[in-house]
Amino acid sequence: MAKLNCTAKKILLSINIFFAVQIFTFADPYLNLAPEVSEEMLSADFWISKCDDPDKIQMRQEEIYIWNNQANKLVTLGTDPYRFLIDIRTYDRVLIGESIRSDIVRYNPSEVFYKKDSTGKAVKLDEDDYKSFYNLMNYAPLGSYDGDFKYKYSKGKLVAQSTNKKEFPLKKAVTVKRAELKLFPTTANLSKDKNYWYDDENQKSSLLMNEPILVVWQSSDGKWLLVKSTYVTGWTRAENVAYVSDAEFNRYFDYTLPTHEAFVTITADRYTIPRTNFLDGRTDDIPELTMGTFIHIVKWSDKSLLGADTLERTPHGNYAAEIPYKKSDGTLGFRYAAIPYSVCTRGLVPFSQANILKLVFQTIGNPYGWGGQQGNRDCSALMLETFRCFGFIFGRNSLEQASLPGKLVDFHGTTDEETLELCKSLPAGTIMYFRGHVFMLIGFDNGKPYFISSAGAYLVDEDNKTNKINANSVIINNADLLRSSGKTWLSVLTYAKVLGCNEDNPVKKLNPEWEYADFTKINSGVSMLYRASSKRKNITVALNASHGTAGGENFKIYYHPDKSEKINGNTEGFAMAEGMKFKNGNTEDDIVLRVAHLLKTELLSNGYDVLMIRDCHDVQLDSIARTLIGNHNADIQITIHYDSDGRSSDKGVFYCSTPETLKYLKNVAENYDESERLGKALVDGLKSKGASVFAGGSYESDNFQSCYSTIPCALIELGNQNSDTGFDALKTRARGLCDGINSFFGF
Repeated sequence: MAKLNCTAKKILLSINIFFAVQIFTFADPYLNLAPEVSEEMLSADFWISKCDDPDKIQMRQEEIYIWNNQANKLVTLGTDPYRFLIDIRTYDRVLIGESIRSDIVRYNPSEVFYKKDSTGKAVKLDEDDYKSFYNLMNYAPLGSYDGDFKYKYSKGKLVAQSTNKKEFPLKKAVTVKRAELKLFPTTANLSKDKNYWYDDENQKSSLLMNEPILVVWQSSDGKWLLVKSTYVTGWTRAENVAYVSDAEFNRYFDYTLPTHEAFVTITADRYTIPRTNFLDGRTDDIPELTMGTFIHIVKWSDKSLLGADTLERTPHGNYAAEIPYKKSDGTLGFRYAAIPYSVCTRGLVPFSQANILKLVFQTIGNPYGWGGQQGNRDCSALMLETFRCFGFIFGRNSLEQASLPGKLVDFHGTTDEETLELCKSLPAGTIMYFRGHVFMLIGFDNGKPYFISSAGAYLVDEDNKTNKINANSVIINNADLLRSSGKTWLSVLTYAKVLGCNEDNPVKKLNPEWEYADFTKINSGVSMLYRASSKRKNITVALNASHGTAGGENFKIYYHPDKSEKINGNTEGFAMAEGMKFKNGNTEDDIVLRVAHLLKTELLSNGYDVLMIRDCHDVQLDSIARTLIGNHNADIQITIHYDSDGRSSDKGVFYCSTPETLKYLKNVAENYDESERLGKALVDGLKSKGASVFAGGSYESDNFQSCYSTIPCALIELGNQNSDTGFDALKTRARGLCDGINSFFGF
């Protein structure tokens, strides 16, 4: 059936809505419902009963870990490169002023905000308002002030700014409570419609408790902090944030890894810990926990709980949880509280249709909250926090979520009938999208698809757009519901997304059948293959960012494939060493990962495919496992290191040349000449970018990679503990390495 003509469609919709109102909406005068929604539809069980195999696991935890790594990459929206998610662990300890400036909202003469004056009248923000914001944001130290205050946009594009290269320190932190993020450091409610104030346009987003963040800047009065999370940047109140050490910071990532320390996921919509459940007797600052919050737990026998005050009660059926707070010196402290089994899950929730529906249906009837205002959720926050319970890391807004990895169904150019048929093939829990709104398919009833979302307004009459219902609630509705434009949800559907790993960037694992795979001790991790989008050379470069395997020093592996002794007389060494610390406090595993990501970008733009052996902070692959994965999936492999030598200055770059005495090893003999040529090419490329060279560019080393590699390989040392680890320095190193790779392949 083709799309209905306009008149017929109006009549049919009017009939549908008339009967829906008569039969459903007012059937129970005590319950408010959207058109064609019955009371039984408010139950998750109603929709679970319609699912085929609702308890089937859709993605295993390991696959969700892979999915998260695929989501954290550069994508293209239109013609513009865009990154939905960032790994804030890869940031340097400082940011240049221009980078901070770019994160601060600036004056745009084409955008109008209203505020309420002292009499409650709606008035436009004027230049004095913006200047007061600039003063509060402590903007002057970041560069020009009056000169670039007003003229920021030209034909919709940002005018070039003065380049402030001065460096400012970054601080690592976590949120100690649910934290609202603002565009401007003020609690003022701003609106773009002087007649509508429900949505606070100053509200940018919100962060859950225990969210790791970087503190980028501080307001002039010290009461606000500009913070950067995995998916959003904004201003939050300073009391929401506690500063942490590097080790503390790294606890709050990679919850999908089986090696993560013990934690629970809050699965209740909201839960406020009773005062009697705190084990320290304190009754101040009781945080509200919301769905998707991760909280570390300890054993009841833990020494941290010695002397705990349980108020003459043994809290059976409870976990002992670390509840964060901000100490008087601004750093992170913990209280301990009993968290009932009924409001949380140990670890992550298994990802199934039934569990998706059970979680999201807890929010039915909750208020809509633009950007998370007043602790409520907007459409994208509802999706983000629901799927977070399974371990997914989502982008913040609706379009970002529709663009995350998985099977994409595109409704552009389809008739209503075709759209309906496509929807019938989608499982409950599918993410749906049209411009400005993201929501979830929950199933079909009476031949119509039904959805759940945190929704704003809808119409009850296509011809009367003033007859608008401001639902501003989490609602159930079907595809016939009219948007404020007068069009049905079905007719404007744009995309559907079924979450799953993206085969364009396949994952590479250790195959237990490979030779020497049984020599590995840590092998559960995965590597990510990125394919160039243009000018493909059909050459794959494996990049091994050294270190970054938690627990690597707890195991020993054979240095050589024939189990012979290394020059030091030992046959075994650490499966993965921890790495060194730079003089500036950075860790080697962080810095080499930054270099690897920068080099990956350079290589992809040059047409190479890139196998990221370690694509995130912690990959559970030892040195042999990493080399074997590179052997079977790449043409060359490069391990990136910095040397720890006790010197007081930067020694320069060099590659680790394999001693000729190891040529008795088959792999070494077969690849020796090409590996040496690769090492020299890398050093020459670095030298061409201004790097100083140590010892003529090579230094003999007996290492795992050269002994186990069956393809040309090089272990490159980019300096030592005194080296510059700023962004510009690392970018230059990456470009030098790319030049070396081009030279090796003759480009």
